[in-house]
Amino acid sequence: MAEQPPQANSASEQASGEATLNPNSGKPRSAPPPEVVHLTPNTEGVIYTIYSPYVRPETPTPKPDYGETMRSSVLRNVLLNNPLTAAGEALLHFGTAMVAMPLSGLAGLAAAPVPGLSAGDTVRTVGSALTYQPRGEMGQAATELVNYPFEKLAEGAHWAGDKTLDATGSPGLATAVDTGIQALPIILAKKGSGAFVLREEKASLISRVDEVHSALDPIAAKNRTTAAMDTEEGTRVLAAGGRDLSPAQRALLTPDEVAAKLPDAHAETTLLNYATQNDLTPTEMAVSRQICPACRAAIEQSGGQLTSPTTAVWPR
Repeated sequence: MAEQPPQANSASEQASGEATLNPNSGKPRSAPPPEVVHLTPNTEGVIYTIYSPYVRPETPTPKPDYGETMRSSVLRNVLLNNPLTAAGEALLHFGTAMVAMPLSGLAGLAAAPVPGLSAGDTVRTVGSALTYQPRGEMGQAATELVNYPFEKLAEGAHWAGDKTLDATGSPGLATAVDTGIQALPIILAKKGSGAFVLREEKASLISRVDEVHSALDPIAAKNRTTAAMDTEEGTRVLAAGGRDLSPAQRALLTPDEVAAKLPDAHAETTLLNYATQNDLTPTEMAVSRQICPACRAAIEQSGGQLTSPTTAVWPR
């Protein structure tokens, strides 16, 4: 009788994953990994879940946290859309626009001689790239409101640039006209700030003249003149008419102030004479009483001009 191939002793041996004999070939073979049956009781009975080693269990996809997304959106809206942020964004927009304006003009001038490049387009592209654009709705609204006159100025500048190009055929000149018109707010702002500083300095100089003049006795104060002059070198010069500064007046001078002397001369003339002898450049003058015609002529001859009956400046 032919010998039969050995069989697995039990189902547990087949499920063990150990080698068994193939009934056809008699060669060992590996048993497939066992399947696992998981019983899950519930109210409706028992659920049979079979886990096969040949099928990977699906990984559940995490559900999006809509609450967290909503909280982030609300926080971003609060941070961007409030008056403080809107003002900051508007200031940042105009600050970067002031910086971008001359740089874009230079870029346009550089692009003018290059064939195929439009100087005007270069100005607008560079200017837009360098200018901060507000992200919040309130910031955008504030910027649009304040930016309206500047946009109209830019439109006028582009029109003038185009007309200059048509008339001269020079892209460089057209770009210079365009950029120059758009730079007018910066030029006016600088002049305004300079005038403010000048008024502030003048007020300080007038106050100093009043302080030094008050050191005179009442009778002398009615008959004598006290004057002060600031210079580009930083020296402040003080003088009095006729008998020069009194001892009481000189005692009030600070280390950066000097007393000019020129007996029997007017205070204004004494100051101008001191500046000439010491290579000082006058910037402004204040006098305790009205400047006479002779002193006015001397001031104008030195390059100054009267700004009031008792004050004068030398334009820088």
